Amino acid sequence: TTSPRARPIREISLTAGRCVSDHHLVGDRRAGADHRFGGGISLATMTWIQRRAGLWVLLLLAVLQAAMTVVQFSGGDSPGGRGVDLLISPAPYAFAIWGVIYLLCVVHAAVAVRKGTAVADQAALVAPLAALYLASASWSVAFTVGNSWLTFAVLAVMVAAALRALRVAMNHPLRSGARRWEARLESFTVELYCGWVTVAVFVNLASALGDQELADPASAGWQAVVLTCALAAVLAALWLGRGSDGVAVAAVWALAAVVVNVAGQSVLLTVTSGIGIAAVLAMWLRTALAGDNPRRVDIAGATS
Repeated sequence: TTSPRARPIREISLTAGRCVSDHHLVGDRRAGADHRFGGGISLATMTWIQRRAGLWVLLLLAVLQAAMTVVQFSGGDSPGGRGVDLLISPAPYAFAIWGVIYLLCVVHAAVAVRKGTAVADQAALVAPLAALYLASASWSVAFTVGNSWLTFAVLAVMVAAALRALRVAMNHPLRSGARRWEARLESFTVELYCGWVTVAVFVNLASALGDQELADPASAGWQAVVLTCALAAVLAALWLGRGSDGVAVAAVWALAAVVVNVAGQSVLLTVTSGIGIAAVLAMWLRTALAGDNPRRVDIAGATS
């Protein structure tokens, strides 16, 4: 039994406890109300702004990489530096694919600014694409400087970023409500870019070796080895992208242009390029018939 003298103390303690609890509750509510940025911007709004800002940056970088090609007119003949004519360089017309790639990048980024990326995880795709576009703009500067090893290094970064973007574009689930054409535009843009730079990095490597007189640009033997390595890398990209259409298109386009350039000069390189085209088409066809490309399934089920 509690003594009469102890009861007031107990009541006072309970009352004080309720006051403390009420004080914390009010404080928590105020903290929740004041959990804002910039004196009135909520966390959700701040996150939305950051997402939109990332897409605008992507659009600006897509435009920048295209605009930076203007600096290449200051000099240089080789696609990997200056002054080296390689047997495995694609015929000049093949480089028109850069115009298609840049246009697709700008259109995709503009659509993303308005609607968001087709993949649900926007940041996972925007980050490698932004790195890819920024490196592409830097490559134009390196080309003008004329340092073939620098252009090779920058292209290696581009390949790494492109492969990461390809993996995201082909494997991450689509955003709810994404249209079929949005998903196709996004995936094909990434695929085409990835396929082309995967071949280009090996041409740049060969150009660097020729520039530094470490190999004879007129010799077919070592260039056949480089071309075989490029083919292996393309097949790996096709495997990573589960038979990506754009990767196959870019690879076949590049290898066919090599055949055009080397025709009548080297049977070895002509045959190697022909085998490469057949290998790319075989792997692409196998994955297409197998139906194991998750992005094709997602696109087929997306809203038209």
